Amino acid sequence: MNHRAVVQGIVIAAIAYLASIGLLRVHDYIGTFLYELSAYSGFFWGPFEKIIINLYWFAPGIIIGFKTDHAPVKSAAITGLWIGFFLSIYGMSGSNLETHDSMMVAAYIYRTICVMAEISFLFTLASSFGHILSIQRKLLTTGSKPLASLTRDGLKPAP
Repeated sequence: MNHRAVVQGIVIAAIAYLASIGLLRVHDYIGTFLYELSAYSGFFWGPFEKIIINLYWFAPGIIIGFKTDHAPVKSAAITGLWIGFFLSIYGMSGSNLETHDSMMVAAYIYRTICVMAEISFLFTLASSFGHILSIQRKLLTTGSKPLASLTRDGLKPAP
């Protein structure tokens, strides 16, 4: 596991999350303006919302996969667990967490575990894509040097 990539992934995820909040507000303003022009503009402008929503896990996942040569999936999974935990705590702090009701606390804990698993899975998918991009870049920059193979530990040059 690459600790540096995990920390960078957490920082990039926080930045991407804040950027996606700002982009969603801009998206809403533009969508309201376009709807006043034509009622059918939502069909063309609406799908951009899904792209903006997925920004917080896709961008950091790709960067983690691109930066790590050894175990990018493990680094991304751990980063996803941390981001899921932080987002759940952030969500709990914004809501009225009623600690006197044990069923409500159990529901919050269950939701936290589900969010952590979901975001860890999404980060893992994105890191795999980023790692493939990294391997492709390495293959293109090596020129005509033959490469032995892609192993579990990363790209191993030929002896």
